[in-house]
Amino acid sequence: ARNIEMSDISDNLKALLDPVASPAPSTSLVSGSIPNPEESADVTNESKDVPVIVPTAVPVAAAVAASDQEDENEEDNENVSEDDIADDNEDDNENGKKGVHKAPDDADRNDVGPSSSTSIQMDPDKPTVFVVPIDASEGARKPRGIYIPVAILSVISLIAILVFVFYPKEKGPGINVNKFTPTAVPLSSKMKEALDTSAKMVKGAYFGNTPPWANADDDPSQRDTAQFKAVEWMVENDLMDRVENDPLQKKEDILLTYFALAAFFYGTNGWNNREGWMTGDHCSWFGVTCYNTTNHVWKIDLHHNGIHGTLVPEVFLIPKLFYFSVWTNEMIGTIPMSIGLAKDMEVVDLEFNEFEGTIPEEVYGLENMRKLWLGSNALIGTISNNISNLNRLTEFHAYVNQLTGTIPRSLFTIPGLVEIDIIINKLEGTIPLEMYDLSSMQYIGLSDNKLEGYIPENIGNLVSLQAYHISKNKITGSIPESIGNCQQLEEFRMFENDMTGTIPDSLYTIGTLEDVSFSQNRFEGTISSAVSNLINMKSWWGHRNDFSGTIPIQFGELPMLREFYMHKNTFIGTIPEELVDAPLWKLYLWGNKLSGSVPEMLWSHPSISELHIADNELTGTISPGIQFMQNATAIQLENNKFEGAIPEEIGFLNQLDILYLQSNNFSGTVPGLLCELVSLSAFHSDCSDGGPVECKCCTSCCADDVCIDRKTGLSTSNMNRRVEVTDRVMPGLWDLDFKNEDFY
Repeated sequence: ARNIEMSDISDNLKALLDPVASPAPSTSLVSGSIPNPEESADVTNESKDVPVIVPTAVPVAAAVAASDQEDENEEDNENVSEDDIADDNEDDNENGKKGVHKAPDDADRNDVGPSSSTSIQMDPDKPTVFVVPIDASEGARKPRGIYIPVAILSVISLIAILVFVFYPKEKGPGINVNKFTPTAVPLSSKMKEALDTSAKMVKGAYFGNTPPWANADDDPSQRDTAQFKAVEWMVENDLMDRVENDPLQKKEDILLTYFALAAFFYGTNGWNNREGWMTGDHCSWFGVTCYNTTNHVWKIDLHHNGIHGTLVPEVFLIPKLFYFSVWTNEMIGTIPMSIGLAKDMEVVDLEFNEFEGTIPEEVYGLENMRKLWLGSNALIGTISNNISNLNRLTEFHAYVNQLTGTIPRSLFTIPGLVEIDIIINKLEGTIPLEMYDLSSMQYIGLSDNKLEGYIPENIGNLVSLQAYHISKNKITGSIPESIGNCQQLEEFRMFENDMTGTIPDSLYTIGTLEDVSFSQNRFEGTISSAVSNLINMKSWWGHRNDFSGTIPIQFGELPMLREFYMHKNTFIGTIPEELVDAPLWKLYLWGNKLSGSVPEMLWSHPSISELHIADNELTGTISPGIQFMQNATAIQLENNKFEGAIPEEIGFLNQLDILYLQSNNFSGTVPGLLCELVSLSAFHSDCSDGGPVECKCCTSCCADDVCIDRKTGLSTSNMNRRVEVTDRVMPGLWDLDFKNEDFY
């Protein structure tokens, strides 16, 4: 309730109360009754008191009725000014009630109550009753005249108050008028002392500044932080008092360790395994390993533990911490700059998370760092030239990020560098030639960037090299003969570049090779029979080049060959029968100029899952022995010269998903057993209307290099199409727009 100054009530409102009579002479309010303004000396009839009920919260009507006294009583009224409201808001802010006007207590009600001459004291819990004298004579005014104006003004006043209180107001600095913030309970002296002690312990992590959570007594919002909860946990467990100096570890180190571990815990969630955490001795907590002699934590390994959240800066202040790993979790945020304070740190593994931001410059000051693994995150920025300060670094992983800039040459001045893996970034520039002078290098991963350069002759210096990945860059030139010096090489990948030349003979002397990929370059020439020396070869990728000649039969002598990709070259001759001796999983020979029939034993190869020999000039029939190709998931024979019936034995291949037989000379009806294969999702044949194959279960029917999906009526091929073909394939499709780009 608020006082309303009589001067604020306009003459219009007075007229609304009494639109007929002229203003009455000044009269005082006595005993809660409102005098009838129409009373005059001419009216002699006895009057009656009629009660008028006015809502408690709105004493405006009473104030209006007393407007004739405003000149006499103006000095006694308490004015509600903007300064008063500002004072109220300031009080509210001190109580934590920003911008919300608190309900008045008893003293407030007395402050805004009636004075001796201008206001009416109202009981907040009861409606106010005014006794109005009414002349009962015939010419007297009816009481209805008072009810209507009072009711109208009551409603208007109530609306005005509601609008004033609840309508959003312009926010001043630090004020939220729409949010109620309860007054925070003051912290105990013990809690304040613990906050102060903890803040001093970790001040280095905030570079000399007071941590914001240390002000939790004045700023209640800080009480939701992981650090505050950690201090609270330490106080509740009386660690500040119970922990004593240990002969081998200072009290401050023990408290700092507990605090940092607790803050890390409260800053994360979703743990799969949190056994022991926050109870008992910290050395027994899951993933925490201590030195046996001093109880210092030397290792935190929480990999693959379902952890969500951010890294608190305090975790890198744990004394003597040597190893920190949270790889394969779901951690977010940036890498704290406080990592530079972990002077004993040798291994940091943050891979397979969602960290963002740049690699902190402070990390390059950790002279003991041996393994820095930051791969598979969302890091941006560059690799600093200061990485050379990590002179004990052996492994640097930053693959699958969004790093830009160039590879610093200084990286390759680190004498013991063994691994560098920065594939799948946005790095550019030339590959530093200094890299090829490090005889210690075992793994080089530079693929999928925008790097330029060539493979120099001194790659032969890398006598310890085991993996060399430079695929999907802008590398030119040829493979030098000196590659033969890398006798420990296992993986040699350079696909999707612009390299030329032939495969050097020295490459065939590296018996350790398991995986080679020359694909999607411009290599040419033949493949040497010396390939038989590569007895450990598992994957050979040579597709989309200009290799020619015949496929060496020696590939069949490789006892571990699983994947053989030589499609889209210009090989001639037949498919070597000796290939069936290799334990092949995937055989891709499509897009060459191979001829003749398929070796009988190849049709029944027990381990092949994908047989892709389309787009050649192969002849003959499909052998019934195909039923023994039990691991087959995809068989693609299209665009050859196969003939005869489609054997029902294909129906025994219960894992078959793709079967492409179109553009051959097959004829007859597709066997019902084949149509019963539930695994088959794509089956193409020459089953067009009037075509040589009758097939009820084919997903697409083809003619003249065009295949039309039976369900959608759309083409399933990227070859050139002619509209006139479609009528022979699937009559009734003339209404389709075959010139539409989406159709192709």
